Amino acid sequence: MPRSTDLDRALAIGELQGGVSQNQVAALFGVSPSTLSKLKAKFHIMGDVKDRPRSGRPKKTTPQEDHFISLSALRCRRLPSTDLQSRFAGRYVRRIFAQTIRNTLHAANLRSQWAARSPAMTALHRQARLRWQSQCREI
Repeated sequence: MPRSTDLDRALAIGELQGGVSQNQVAALFGVSPSTLSKLKAKFHIMGDVKDRPRSGRPKKTTPQEDHFISLSALRCRRLPSTDLQSRFAGRYVRRIFAQTIRNTLHAANLRSQWAARSPAMTALHRQARLRWQSQCREI
């Protein structure tokens, strides 16, 4: 049963043990009969219907901390991840990697921002600009 609660799974097993047909229970819970068949087999093997731990590394930050990181990045769009890292450490009194900050921002669909570089002006450029400015003032 896809992402159903332990209670729903237990109720489905109870219905099956009570003599209700597999198709009727499947229709009642809105799942396919093959899903109930797998659930029934799991119940006979394991003795319960609880979810087993899934693979994958647990998240280092909570949703509240992710929200803080996103808001901090939105407030100062050009702030590097290392500065966000120190702000995080000041707020939550623990350190996380700058890469964790970048991953959190990418998950929130926030991409890195930086200022556009303007070409360097030489002394000749400055003189030409001043001449142009004085000509515009005369007009």
